[in-house]
Amino acid sequence: MLRDRIFALAVCALGVLGTAAFDPGFAAGKCEDATVQEAYPANRPPPPKEKQTADSPVSPIKLFQTVEIKVSALPQLTEAECRTKKLIVYLNGIPFSKLAPYVYDSGQNLVRFEFKPYPVPDSTWATILGRPDFDSRPVQISLGLEGEAPFKYGIAKQPQLQILDIPWLLIWAVVFLLLLAAFLLCAARTNIIRDGSPLEFASGKAPLGTFSLAKWQGAWWFFVILSTYLFIGLVTGQFSSSINSTALILLGIGAGTVLGSAIIDVRKDTADDRVQAKAAAVTLKERIEELTAPGKTLTAAESTELDQKKSELEKLARRSENFFVDILSDANGVNFHRFQMFAWTIVLSIVFVKAVYEGLAMPTFDTTLMGLLGLSAGTYLGLKIPEPTVPK
Repeated sequence: MLRDRIFALAVCALGVLGTAAFDPGFAAGKCEDATVQEAYPANRPPPPKEKQTADSPVSPIKLFQTVEIKVSALPQLTEAECRTKKLIVYLNGIPFSKLAPYVYDSGQNLVRFEFKPYPVPDSTWATILGRPDFDSRPVQISLGLEGEAPFKYGIAKQPQLQILDIPWLLIWAVVFLLLLAAFLLCAARTNIIRDGSPLEFASGKAPLGTFSLAKWQGAWWFFVILSTYLFIGLVTGQFSSSINSTALILLGIGAGTVLGSAIIDVRKDTADDRVQAKAAAVTLKERIEELTAPGKTLTAAESTELDQKKSELEKLARRSENFFVDILSDANGVNFHRFQMFAWTIVLSIVFVKAVYEGLAMPTFDTTLMGLLGLSAGTYLGLKIPEPTVPK
C-alpha cells in the first residue's frame, strides 16, 4: 500500500517536471519578467532615484569602460530554468553576443560588462560607433537571452555614449600634425618629393627641382592610411588588426610608381640630353632677353610668348614653377595621363576616408577598382618613357 502511494507521488512529480520542461510559459514567465532599470558607468553610480529628474545630468559612458546594469528579477535569471540560453548585451536593440555580461551583485540586481569592441569590429559596431563626433549620443543598453527579444526597458532617460576619448584624440592629433608639418617643411626645402636638383645652368637663389607626381602619390597614400589607421585605433582600440590588404596594395602601388619613375628618370638623364638642354636654354634665354629689352613695348602675342618661353626655360632647367604645374606637366606642358593619375588618386582617397569614418574599418576595394588605379599608374609610367626632356 505504501509502495503504491510512493509510486503515485513519483508519477505526479515527474508530470510537474515534464510540464516545466516542455511548457515554454512555465520557465519563460520568470525570465521574461526581467526589466532593465538603470545603466551607467560602474565607477560613477547614478544619483538616488528620488533625486533624479528629467533634466538630471547623466554621466556619459565611454568605450573600454565597465558598465553596470541594474535589472529586476536577477536572482530568477540565474536559476537553472533561465540558464538554458546565454545572457547577452543588446545595444539599440541589436544583439552583441561577444559582450560578456556577468553578475556583479545578485542582491542588488547588478550586472556588469566591459564596453569594448571586438578584436576585429564588424559592420554591426558601425551602427553604434560609426560617424563619431565630439558630442555624446544616446544609446539603449539592455540585456536579453540569446535568440530572444531583449528584456523590458524601464530606463526613462537613455544613457549617453561618448565615442571619442578627447585626451587621446589630442595626443594623436598632435603626433600626426607634427609628422605632417615636418613632411611639408621637407617638401618645401628639400627634394623629398621632387625629381632632384635643377641642372647646372639654372640660375636663381637656392633653386629647387620640380615636384614629382609619383613621389607625391606615394606620400599622399602614406598620410591617408596613417591618419585613418590612427582614427580607427583611437575609436576601437584596434591598432594591431586594422591594416588590411587594400591598404597594403595602395601603399605598394605608390611605392612601385616611385621606383619605376626613378628608374626611367635615371635612364633618360644622359650626357647628350644635358648638352641638348643647355643648347636649348641658350636659345630661350636669347629670345627672353629680346622680349624684355629696355624700352620695348610688348604686344599681346609677345606677352604670351614671353610667359611661354619663361615656362619652357624653367622646365628645361628642371626647376620648379609651382606644385600643380610641376606634377601635371612635362617639358611640353600639361598631359592628360598625368592629370588622370592625379584625379583618380584624389577620388579614391576620398572614398577610402569616407568608408573609414562611417564603418570604422579600412574598406576592401575590389579588383576592378584596384586595377583602375594600377592602370592609371601604369599608363603614367608607360608614357613617361617617351616624354621629352627638351621642349619641342
